[in-house]
Amino acid sequence: MKKKYLEMLKEKLNSFLEKEENEKPIVLDDKVDEFINWYYENMVKGQYTDIGEYREPIELRNFIEKMAVWYELRFPYNDKENINRKMFKENIYLKSQIDEDSDIQLLDWADLYNLNAFTNTLPNYEYHFLAKPRCQSLCCHRLKILNNNNYYYYLTAKGRLRVSTLYSSFKNSPIIEIKDNNGKIVKLNDVKAEEFLNFLDSNSIKIASDTREELLNAINNYKQDCYFKEELLNCVMYRIIERGGNRIGPRRGLLFAQEFNRNIDIPMIYGIDTSDPNLDDFIAKYLELGGNPNLVCYENYFDRTKKYEKVEKVTIKDIYDIDKNKKQEAMQNLVNVLKNHAEDENFKKEEIKRLRIERKLNRN
Repeated sequence: MKKKYLEMLKEKLNSFLEKEENEKPIVLDDKVDEFINWYYENMVKGQYTDIGEYREPIELRNFIEKMAVWYELRFPYNDKENINRKMFKENIYLKSQIDEDSDIQLLDWADLYNLNAFTNTLPNYEYHFLAKPRCQSLCCHRLKILNNNNYYYYLTAKGRLRVSTLYSSFKNSPIIEIKDNNGKIVKLNDVKAEEFLNFLDSNSIKIASDTREELLNAINNYKQDCYFKEELLNCVMYRIIERGGNRIGPRRGLLFAQEFNRNIDIPMIYGIDTSDPNLDDFIAKYLELGGNPNLVCYENYFDRTKKYEKVEKVTIKDIYDIDKNKKQEAMQNLVNVLKNHAEDENFKKEEIKRLRIERKLNRN
């Protein structure tokens, strides 16, 4: 009986702790820390000098911050017309060098200060952070298919395998074909390296262990580089949201998500500020981009007084309906006020007219 009672208490405690944990927000800065730790463990540790191991995570954090600041400067809180006027028409240097009627005043600041302009200012050690992931090229390596002919393979930067019977020629080589377990002929030219290895495994076709290891290393390194690039851009978006605060942060984050193909849910999850008079416009924009009306968001995430302070959760649909109802109620109140005001004005006019007639009658 006592054991059963203790198990029941333990279950209730676990349920309570789980509820407590669920009510804590997932802090965006923690996600940045997690990525930098991953970078150190998987791409830095054991591959640099002691100084390099210390400096590389710092350099990555600094770059994430730099890119977030670039986006802030590109899309400041000012509206588009305002920032264009300040950057071109009211720019002291431009005014001293170019006529007032110059077409330069027709330029758009956001288009001018684009990603290419940003990357052109980066030193080499930061430029490589944004490099497009490429598979390690492996040229003229032997593809030792056991119990079969020896071929040579070339692995492209896009991770596609080209196979040849000749050591130095891949373009003019006849297409290499192998039969699978069902007798189906499979062509080995221009196939993804991972698909090729899966094909060999599923058909019990063995290749030399050094060949397999070489291909697996190239595939895994490519996947790792792809993950790095994706998470780097995500972390820039997280910092854009956090740095911008309760209103401009999520809106700027949504712009970044659109431009760099990030998840548009993230800016919305952290963008529910119930004191924002334009919240319904922000939600409408999110939904217009294909957002999920049932998305669960943090309510007033930026009002926390402690990092892991509990926050309420609300769905987009609920908050949007509330805002629309409030807006309709406010509009109805305005209509009532104007109506009453109009009635008061009419009453005043009628009263003035009555008094004028009264005075006229009294004079007669």
